[in-house]
Amino acid sequence: MNIVYRIVHAILAIAVFPAVIFLQLFYMEVSPSFLDYGISFEFSLYKIFDLFGGGSSTQSLRDAFSSESLSNIWNLLTTAKASFVLMIICGAITLVLTVVIIVACIVKGKRKVLLTASSVGLVTSILFKVFSSHVCRTVVESKVNVVSLFSKSYIAGFFGDLINVDTLRIGAFSNAVLMLFMGMVIWSVVYIVTDIGLDEEKPAAIKKK
Repeated sequence: MNIVYRIVHAILAIAVFPAVIFLQLFYMEVSPSFLDYGISFEFSLYKIFDLFGGGSSTQSLRDAFSSESLSNIWNLLTTAKASFVLMIICGAITLVLTVVIIVACIVKGKRKVLLTASSVGLVTSILFKVFSSHVCRTVVESKVNVVSLFSKSYIAGFFGDLINVDTLRIGAFSNAVLMLFMGMVIWSVVYIVTDIGLDEEKPAAIKKK
């Protein structure tokens, strides 16, 4: 039964990585400042890597993100800088714990270790959503001009100072990671509780005989 427990736990942990890479990373709606509607964008980590690694066909897009652009993005966060840093830290801890869980499953880690790592991962994935919500809300409420973030781009030259962010939210990947860690915690608790029950029954059965 222990091997089944470790296999199921490992599968749930491994599923975190496809969720982070292929599911929606964030969703954004932007519009011209003089209109109430515009267009929407959604990106996954895979799409972003594919977009910026597309050779000369996307060179102008890659050029748009200079060191000055990154500085502009950091400055627009204003009061949400601390939340942004904490969001990154929580995301990193969650991924590290995922690796720890996978390794522990392979090397026959103790159930308490897996339960602890899964529980902490569940907490950090919840905190990630909390901090990311604050960051997204700050960006939307500050009426950020998306085009102004690009320091060197034909986009900035053509559109000028016109486009605002109407909606910004973290994508479905965060929900998937949260559900996977919740599944790991529930699976560990159920396994430990039922195993304790069996251990308690064994002495009684021997005594009867």
